[in-house]
Formats: sequence, C-alpha cells, structure tokens
Amino acid sequence: MYKTRRSSAINILKWPIFLWLSLLFLTACLENPARPRPEEEDPPTTEENPPADTTGNGETGFVWPIVEPGEKHLNAERFTTLDQKIANGDYGQISSLLVVRDSALVFESYYRGWSATSLHPVYSVTKSIASGLIGIAHDRDLISTVQDPIYTWLFPYKNNANPDERKDRITLEHVLKMRAGFAWDEWSVPYGTAANPLNQMMSSRDWLQFVFDFPMAAEPGDEFAYNSGCSVMLSGILNEATETTTRAFAVQYLFDPLDIGNFGWDAATNGMHNTGFGLRMLPRDMAKIGQLYLQDGIWEGERILPSNWIHNSWQRYTTFENGTGYGYQWWIMSLEFEGQHYDVPYADGWGQQYIFVLPDWNMVVVSTAEKYSGESSPIREIIRDFIVAAVED
Repeated sequence: MYKTRRSSAINILKWPIFLWLSLLFLTACLENPARPRPEEEDPPTTEENPPADTTGNGETGFVWPIVEPGEKHLNAERFTTLDQKIANGDYGQISSLLVVRDSALVFESYYRGWSATSLHPVYSVTKSIASGLIGIAHDRDLISTVQDPIYTWLFPYKNNANPDERKDRITLEHVLKMRAGFAWDEWSVPYGTAANPLNQMMSSRDWLQFVFDFPMAAEPGDEFAYNSGCSVMLSGILNEATETTTRAFAVQYLFDPLDIGNFGWDAATNGMHNTGFGLRMLPRDMAKIGQLYLQDGIWEGERILPSNWIHNSWQRYTTFENGTGYGYQWWIMSLEFEGQHYDVPYADGWGQQYIFVLPDWNMVVVSTAEKYSGESSPIREIIRDFIVAAVED
C-alpha cells in the first residue's frame, strides 16, 4: 500500500521553520522516564549555524519492494482503520507511517502535505545513527576500544574551565550510555532560556569546548543524565579517529552502501557535523537504518555493522520506572502484548520521529510527526493495537 497525500510543494515553506525549530530541539522517550517534559518554550535563536548540506534528489539504487499486507500475513483491515484514524487527526500531527515486514513495504502513507520525497528533520534519531558510525569505526580498528578515555581523541579539551580528575575517567562507553557524569540537565530546565545547557551550547563558538567546560556532578558511569552535548562529542571522536569528517565517513561506510543519497546534515559554526540532532532524512531511508539493524548489520549480503555492536547498543544500561531502557544512544520500549513482554529497540527524535525495530515480528516501523509541544506519543498504542495486532501467522 503506497499513498501520498497532497502536494509536497508546501514543504518548501517548512525549511525556515525547521532551521528555527532545530535550535529548540528536545528529544525524549515515549514518556519521559525521569520527569514530565517541560512545556513548549520559545526556542533559542542563533545566526551562527550555517545552512545544511543536502545531497541528491529522491531515492537512489535500492528501492523498497511494495506489497499488500496480506502477502506478508497481515490483516489489511487493521491498516485501513489506522490510516483513516491518522488522516482524521486522531493521533495528532503524524506526517508519515511506514511498516516493513520480511524486507518489503507493507504500508506506507503520508499526511498533512508531506510526501515520500520530503526530507524530514529526525532530531535525536541522529544519535542512534551516530552510535552506529562509532560501531563501524570500531569494527575497522579506527577506534580500538570503547573503554578508552575520551581524551584519547579529544585531548586538546583537557584544558577546560572546570578541571576535574573525574573527567580523565570518562570513556567513550560512558558517553554512549549517557553516563558521563557532567552536571548537565536539559530536561527540567525550560528550553529557550539562558539556563538550559543545550541553548548555551548552540550559542557557543565551540560546542565541544562548551561541553568539556561543564562541571562534573558524578563519577563517570554512576548516573544517567540525558546529554545532547555528549552525543555531539561523537562527531569530534569520529573526525579524529577516521581522519575525515563525520559526514564523509557516514557516506562512505553507511549511507552509500544503503543507497541513502538524499539527506541534510546540519553543522556547528566550526564545521563539525551535528551528531546530536542534525540529520534530515527520507522516511524510506530511515526504514533502511532499521532494516540494517533487524538484519544483524548485513545489507544485500555485505556486512555493514558488526553484530556485537547491535547487541551492545540494545542492552539496558539504564532502566527507568516506566520500563523504558537506554543502551548505546538507542532506547528500548517495554511492550506488553497478549500477556507477553517484548523489548523493542527504537531511535527517538523530538517531535515524535521514530525508527522501531521489532525482531519478534520481523518488522520495522518508521513514523515522523510535527508534535513539538510535548504532548504524549500515541506510537505505543499504534504499534500494539494495529501493527502487531495485524500479524496473522
């Protein structure tokens, strides 16, 4: 099933809005596990972030096979009902929903002016993709071990405003787990205010220097603190370890093999690509990322991502009260279905951008939306009551 709703011409008008919104950025899990999300705030503004670089037009190379749900043992009526509910606005400002099963698109629909050729900001989905790039660099022996201190690659930042011997013990793995120990809080401080560290970082001329200047609050490894600054460190580490730009490395070892040619990637003022929340992608290409992980890192017979990296990325290094977990820049959703419990890994971006990987059903679910006011996400209900419930085998 392939549907494109309305013209994509309206999206030309959305790019200034995207650039404006990207400065506000807020990511969270399905329900913020630590505390309620802050209410919508006026976004921080800066004129120092240059326009994103964009490559190509539309899909290249690989094209998804498109089949009816019934061909993959799925109840088509469930998807018809779901499609109508989304179109009616029952689930808010969802702009696309794609479902892949057994390596084929069984459902694809776009809403509210978006189309298959519309690049969509994915915000913190970028973090999960950056984690994969670290895994690729590790597999190629460009990064020897995630147990090495971050100063191995970012030694110049050892000179910072708040020297602390605990910073010497921050490893790459601590950064991947969001357990670096910085006194960083971007969840409870309102966005768009001078007190929010994310706003401060984006207004600075050197994002990495700003992060390293931050004081410490805990021994590395002891406490989870969501920190987009740590995710930005991944770009600095990749640049140093690979001796090229993060974007160039991604193109060569991830995007080109997956035939992802049309994307945008924002950069900081010093040219460092934003691995925290800077990507714009086609939903079909987001599905390729999910499918690569579902296929244990193999794409068309070629190993792209090491299997053990996927395994490590989906471990619960932190589990919150609502059952949500956090791995290597990936979230893990607890899903109860027909009396059984399932762990479902997913990438999550502000505004409810998602890549879900459902190994138990051999499925990938991608959804994009424009729900920036912090309202609760309907995606758990959608997956449980319509997508998984549609399985008939």
